[in-house]
Amino acid sequence: MVSIKQIEKFFLGATLFCIPFGLGAIFNHVVSADLILITDVFMAGLYCVWFYRTNLFSTQRLGFGALGLAGVALIIWSVFSMTSAIALQATGLGIYFMIKSLLLYFYLINNIRTKADIVFVANMLIWALLVQGLIGTLQWLAKGSIGLGFLGERQMLLQKVQSRVRGTIGYPNRYGAILILLLPLAFSMAIFAKRSLYRWLLIVASGFGLFGLFLSLSRASWAGFLIGMVFFVILLFRRGLLKPKFVAAFFMLIVTMIIIVGLNWDRIERRFETGADGRYRARMVDISMDIIEAYPIFGVGLNNYQWHSYSRFNFWHPVHNEFLRFAAETGIPGSIMFTLLLIVFLREAYKGLLIRDTFINAVAIGIFCGLIAFIVAINIGPEYQHYRIKLIFWALGGITFALRRVKMLERKTEKNRAKRQQRNEVMAPAMDSISEMPTHLLPGDQSRRP
Repeated sequence: MVSIKQIEKFFLGATLFCIPFGLGAIFNHVVSADLILITDVFMAGLYCVWFYRTNLFSTQRLGFGALGLAGVALIIWSVFSMTSAIALQATGLGIYFMIKSLLLYFYLINNIRTKADIVFVANMLIWALLVQGLIGTLQWLAKGSIGLGFLGERQMLLQKVQSRVRGTIGYPNRYGAILILLLPLAFSMAIFAKRSLYRWLLIVASGFGLFGLFLSLSRASWAGFLIGMVFFVILLFRRGLLKPKFVAAFFMLIVTMIIIVGLNWDRIERRFETGADGRYRARMVDISMDIIEAYPIFGVGLNNYQWHSYSRFNFWHPVHNEFLRFAAETGIPGSIMFTLLLIVFLREAYKGLLIRDTFINAVAIGIFCGLIAFIVAINIGPEYQHYRIKLIFWALGGITFALRRVKMLERKTEKNRAKRQQRNEVMAPAMDSISEMPTHLLPGDQSRRP
């Protein structure tokens, strides 16, 4: 018979694995997105099971963590941005997506209690990485769409040199952003994995993810990934974890990247030649600065940027810098809150590096470097505001803020086990002396009775 725990685990795995898929319903033209995705359906089921298991949380003590508090503060401030919003519906839906992302974090931070839980959650995200990398590779081989429109794949025909794959995310830069968030975690777990078969599965996932990242031709993601990998090596070195087998793994990675770059040098060169003109990026920044100057406190409203910029620049996208976008849409305080949120996240991930536990170090290094890569990328593109990217971001946040508690519970369990063992060792001589007593002297002996 299936237990409630198994049902809950199924819903959790499905929620995480389905994040990159665009299968959804109730399409809204204001934000150009489905309001309910398949991952939302599984997350709703996950919460129902959680409510049932804990009797509406009456049997579980809940926590929120500093990252959760920073997220709530940002949501509350975004509500104030509605005071100047032209499209109130766009702002309301932006807040709606933020709340849903935070709900995934809230579940993870309260239910990841063991290393096995961490492995399960990380594996689901890495398998999602594998599938997205595989889909991107197949799109490149097919030179176009592969018939996954129902999962969010956009129709495309890759004929020109600068054509770019995008998995089921819809846009190449968003596709690249999701890959760079997850690739360092996959690399780190592959390096530290002890089982050879599991390590090879992680290597395959990393390989397809890396190939998909290259085929996305997302320069922001490329830059973020390279800087994230530099931090990866530095952190391993500082923690004394740069062992010969890790050096060999990095050498293989570098050789693989060199081969990919060498075989596709013309494609890379064309990408930089045909990319957006720097003057356009500068113009977008100038427009954002004018908006910030006009609306410095509450901004123009979350998801309202384009209504203030389109007349000056016929491009229905916000400025390609997430910090400037937050400042324009939610005011300078909103941008500061977002920056503090990232700092809190990085700080907690770094604390995971300081724990004396190889497994936790592996997870913390992967998440820390993925976050570094993402921060670099969002300085060149406004990718955080995309809902599915936010889900990945907050899922990694949930893992990060559970790491120290997992270690604390493990130490507590070990301490209790040691106490029980010590108690048994103390009681053992007494029990042995009792067992050696003549049976006619034991209490309840009937042999001496007439």
